[in-house]
Formats: sequence, C-alpha cells, structure tokens
Amino acid sequence: MLRLSEKLLSKGIHLITKLRKNMKGKLLSVFDYILSTKRALVESVNSILKEQLKIDHTRHRSPINFIANLLSGLVAYHFRENKPKIDLSFDSKKGILLVV
Repeated sequence: MLRLSEKLLSKGIHLITKLRKNMKGKLLSVFDYILSTKRALVESVNSILKEQLKIDHTRHRSPINFIANLLSGLVAYHFRENKPKIDLSFDSKKGILLVV
C-alpha cells in the first residue's frame, strides 16, 4: 500500500510536514522551504476566515447554503483592508518566482 505522500506526489502534489524526532530528514526544494516558513501567515488567514468571517459553520441544511456561506466569507475577506499576504513576484528575465 502506498503512503499518502507517495499517492499525492504521483498526482503532482508535494506534501510538506514538520520534521519530528522519529522521522528521517528529507531535502526540500528552496521554494517549499520558504513557503514552510510562512506557516504562521497561513494560520492567521485561516483564523480570520473561521473566527471573524464565520465560514466554519457546519450545520448547513443544504449544499447550496454551504457554498453560499463559504463564498460570502471569501468575498468578505477579499474586501478587507489589512489582510496578511505573501509577496510573490516573477522575474521574467531569469524565469523564477521570488518570495519576498
């Protein structure tokens, strides 16, 4: 039986987890390493969506209500003034993605 990380990798998805004491070390690409350092930012976005915009309500009576609640929360987040973000820029001369 294939492990989850191997199944996802066969579909082109890279699973990045924290290294624990009983795990073997593995090499990450530079881009994956930089994004793993941005975990706190991702967690703060999740916190805003769940706590302030209430998209984690689980007792919807229909799938349409669920989608409407999710989309309204995402639209409300889009119009927020001071939202956390990761600055990504593409250098067209070198053909690389830069994380600032």
